[in-house]
Amino acid sequence: MERLMEAVFRERMGPSTGPEEKIFKDLLSKWGDLDLSKFSTYMTLAATRKHLSKCADEIIMFAETQIEDGQPRDDYLELLELTIIYLGGVPKRGIHFRHPGPISSARWMAVAIYTLKLVMFRTQLRLPRQAVDALVQVATFVVMVYVEAWFTAPKSVDAPRNDLRTLKKLVDYKKVSKRVATCAIGRFSQHLWYLSERYIGSTVFDESLPSSEREKIVDALCNREGEDDPPRKRSVQFSDVPNMSISDLVTKHSMGFFNVLGLKTDFLSHPITEWGSQEDYQEGKKVVTYLRVVNDTGERAVKLFKDLNRTATKKEDKFQQLVVSVHAHRIEKPDNKKSTLNL
Repeated sequence: MERLMEAVFRERMGPSTGPEEKIFKDLLSKWGDLDLSKFSTYMTLAATRKHLSKCADEIIMFAETQIEDGQPRDDYLELLELTIIYLGGVPKRGIHFRHPGPISSARWMAVAIYTLKLVMFRTQLRLPRQAVDALVQVATFVVMVYVEAWFTAPKSVDAPRNDLRTLKKLVDYKKVSKRVATCAIGRFSQHLWYLSERYIGSTVFDESLPSSEREKIVDALCNREGEDDPPRKRSVQFSDVPNMSISDLVTKHSMGFFNVLGLKTDFLSHPITEWGSQEDYQEGKKVVTYLRVVNDTGERAVKLFKDLNRTATKKEDKFQQLVVSVHAHRIEKPDNKKSTLNL
């Protein structure tokens, strides 16, 4: 999802001219002079008002549910609250704006946060008209597509359904901006692993799907022939996407998912209403639930390392010495248990 955000931002804002965007640095330098009580919502933007007014309440409800159920922190919470504010709502904690934090190309969520702030305070910042138009398109994409896609991405059991839903939203987004939608579809189509014949078998454990759809999935697993050598990533005809369902993508090859993970499939011979009482179903669901389908931990580590690089020292030799010291310390103290730390 980070790459999706990157593609849309670069499509509208142009290529990067350095490690930090100038327009973001301007926001950071002028933040202390802004009247944070004077911000603008999407209702002040005629170009996107008609599109967002149709889905604003639904998006706000999604963001509020994520805050309530997921208890997110830091930039996750900030993005959800900014989304609610931008769409005219009021977060449970009230309307407030955090001081802009560090920006990193490894954390495109920060780009989404900066973009929303720039659009909401564009009048005070006196941004050029061309920049405003581009930022508004990025902000609209953030709230209409990116937020839901990002916060549902870590759910491994739901990954195929969520990817198909995101793909459908991207195709439908052509009604808002054909340019942005085409760019986003091009990037997202490079990452359709969980819709491939090889991996879509995990959708058997998606209990949010209707029973009728799950029955079609089982039938396809047992009876539908697939490609002789199915690719790792799904290729789709985008004209078919609006009417596509998960079961349309399942074939006999999808049974390979269970074989790779060593999961038993005896439960497939039972009615779906009985799956919950089947031991092999419960064990399979447990395994799939704990699969990691995003690399957010790695991206955070890259950002942390870059922040350290900027603040610890400006001299390369000193920085390399620091890295070696940290590595040696991690070997000596691999965890923070009291026994390890000799406390």
